[in-house]
Amino acid sequence: MTLYKFIGEREYSFQNDKGEHVAGKSWWVVFDADGVRGQQAEKISIPSTINTPSVNPGDDVTISFNMKGRVTGVELAKSATTKGFPSK
Repeated sequence: MTLYKFIGEREYSFQNDKGEHVAGKSWWVVFDADGVRGQQAEKISIPSTINTPSVNPGDDVTISFNMKGRVTGVELAKSATTKGFPSK
């Protein structure tokens, strides 16, 4: 299981081309990866149906994905301590 370091988030909410409401959060994380000097950074889309823990930039998290690469769960890593990231 990969350990990710949370570095930021942005909420999103919009109507797609089919007229459906889409809402969630974009999270930016960094992690160690083979062949990368330093750490690799990724933007991960988390739908509003997924519960996310209160996190601060620098906290370690674990993220679960399904076979299609979609987020299925997010947990604060056991080694992390957090005071909470303001959520809206």
